[in-house]
Amino acid sequence: MRFLFSLILIFFTGLAGYCDEPLKVGIIVNPPFVIKNEAAYTGIAIDLWKEIAHGLRRSYTFVEYSRDSDKPFDSLKKGELDVLVGSLSVTLDRHQEADFTLPFFIDKIVAITPLEYMHNIFFFIKMFLFSAGGIIGIFVLFFAIYINLLWYYERSHTKNFPRSYRKGVSCLFWNHILSGRHLEVPKSFPGRLLILFQKGVFYFILVILNATFVSFMTVTLVKYATPVQCLADLEKGKVGALKTSKPLKAGITLGLRVIPFESSEEGIKALEEGHIEAFLEDFSTAETYLKDNPKARLNVSPFELKRDLYVFATQKASPLLREINTQILELRIKETPQKICKVYLPKSIKNCDF
Repeated sequence: MRFLFSLILIFFTGLAGYCDEPLKVGIIVNPPFVIKNEAAYTGIAIDLWKEIAHGLRRSYTFVEYSRDSDKPFDSLKKGELDVLVGSLSVTLDRHQEADFTLPFFIDKIVAITPLEYMHNIFFFIKMFLFSAGGIIGIFVLFFAIYINLLWYYERSHTKNFPRSYRKGVSCLFWNHILSGRHLEVPKSFPGRLLILFQKGVFYFILVILNATFVSFMTVTLVKYATPVQCLADLEKGKVGALKTSKPLKAGITLGLRVIPFESSEEGIKALEEGHIEAFLEDFSTAETYLKDNPKARLNVSPFELKRDLYVFATQKASPLLREINTQILELRIKETPQKICKVYLPKSIKNCDF
């Protein structure tokens, strides 16, 4: 009887947390953190919250908000929500309205740009000529010095060799152009050294030119298949961003000409039609879009505009904050955030690694 009583006590004690009033959890729909599938929700932030809630032994209900809405933090401040979940970064304004948990994801703001291989072909030609032109110029200078010195040392040792400077240099020049070498074995010691030096330098310069060509071909046409390769390129034209989003604020802070759009789809359409040069977006969101739209001729820029740490938010001075942070630390030990990221962002698992 005493044993049965102990089991009942343990059972009800274990379920005590689930008997509390359900937590009201605000969620901001923004793939891949919060993905809406009809009436169900999935995503990095949703899966992580479910793990946290399981550790807290608390039930909850979701309250959905759109990404471009200011209402979630207002609701949290008024006590209408207990927790806010999604792709949330800490800002000064938000810090005055809510408390934030330990970060669970590192993200960065990047530019989505169109693929323009023709632009890169012209860029490649210009940069290759600039780099290879210097090497070719050094080779031409070396060749001119070599021809003059060879004529000087061999003019009295080679039969039927023109004695005048102009004809002698011209003869050596055309012999090298047509046959690639001096037609006779040099008689003088300086002449022999010049021939050996010429052969070595010629092959060295050939290798350098080949390496330069391969390097520029690889870097320009493969890695940077976009006309936007640095922040200065964004300053040349107009860029787009979602209205009231972090990327929009980051673009304005950097002094870019940013056009706000009501939705990401509208901004991407403007980019594809050539109305803007780039569309600013979170890297995780940009990568998810390109993954879901493999036929889109778009690319993510090779640089970042800003880096953010994503967190959950609670009411000011809420005891729930410490409990959630404890769960996050325990989940980090189990590498749960990394495993969740691997499901939604196979290429970006390190973004969840702290």
